[in-house]
Amino acid sequence: MPLDSKTTQLDLDKQSYVLASLEMSQRDSTRLVPWPLAVRVLPAGATSARDSMPFKIDEEGMDYGDGSRYVALIRIALPPGKYSFAGAFGQIKKFPVNGTWHLPLGLAFELPERSVMYVGRISAELRPKKDHEFRAGSVIPLIDQAATGISGGTFDVVVADRSGIDLEAFRSNFPAMKGVEIKTSVLPPFDRSSIDRAYSGVEKPATASSVSAAQ
Repeated sequence: MPLDSKTTQLDLDKQSYVLASLEMSQRDSTRLVPWPLAVRVLPAGATSARDSMPFKIDEEGMDYGDGSRYVALIRIALPPGKYSFAGAFGQIKKFPVNGTWHLPLGLAFELPERSVMYVGRISAELRPKKDHEFRAGSVIPLIDQAATGISGGTFDVVVADRSGIDLEAFRSNFPAMKGVEIKTSVLPPFDRSSIDRAYSGVEKPATASSVSAAQ
């Protein structure tokens, strides 16, 4: 993340900042919660998922809850413009297995010039998949992906305005945020149906963010 606890001042001359929280949880309490490693951001108009930019998630300001969830604070600097959160990925690791998961999102947002914009909380719960729902990750390697619940799982995703909680967390963990105006423009609802259709091959993905969902 380009903004950390050691940052003393935001540089808004050529870039803006998008803020979000990513909450990961697991419906099966006997299994570990998915650990987030990175999010991918896709510029508007991109024609391939390969055009997405990965941003590593760190543990600064991380809320570990009671062990049943993780909430990561996402803060990304970008030139003003239109983008989307194409997806997120990470792992579920417990010796001797290590599973890797991928969460397709396709959530669009726009960053005005010289601004700090909070776009909401993305909450993703891993649960067993049904029928043609998108898979939470690859089936390979067979044992690792099955044992962690990834190959047989999918994600339920909810986008919500949690600014009352999240903005306090951003300001308390990152001194450069104090005294800075943070605007709120919440991401659109998660469109599960289009991602499921793209995953199952029922229809051709219309956007690069949907392409990432089908991979």
